[in-house]
Amino acid sequence: MADKVPPEGVEPEGGSNIPSKVTPPGDSDLNANMEKQMQIFKENFMAQFDDEYKEKITKLNSDNGELEERKQRLAVSEEIRALGIDSNFIDFVYDKDIEISKVKIKQLEGMIKSEADKETNKRMRVNSYTPPKNNGNITTKGKSKPKYFI
Repeated sequence: MADKVPPEGVEPEGGSNIPSKVTPPGDSDLNANMEKQMQIFKENFMAQFDDEYKEKITKLNSDNGELEERKQRLAVSEEIRALGIDSNFIDFVYDKDIEISKVKIKQLEGMIKSEADKETNKRMRVNSYTPPKNNGNITTKGKSKPKYFI
């Protein structure tokens, strides 16, 4: 009868045959060995991860950079169109920094306006009437003044 195992939660009549504290043999050696194996696994996994995904990550970063550049280029193009300037000038005013691009756009707009004003004034001078000059004196030889002039 001593070979019978009592049901769970019930202690045998003679007391417990299980020692109160069980210490596995070489516990510290086992833990050290597990830590070493975990470190090796971690290093191998990270090396494999780096090999597999490093190229993909760099490609994504370069694609992201290209998209940002296109986005800025589009913003600069929209500003140029809003001012009524031909969008072919984007190569002259585009810069990676949007603030520099805005300054360049304003400079380009100023240059275009000044050139347009110069050309307009030049054409106006060519086609305008200039009265004859007599050293600044107005002479009325041979002509009589109308009566309404005093």
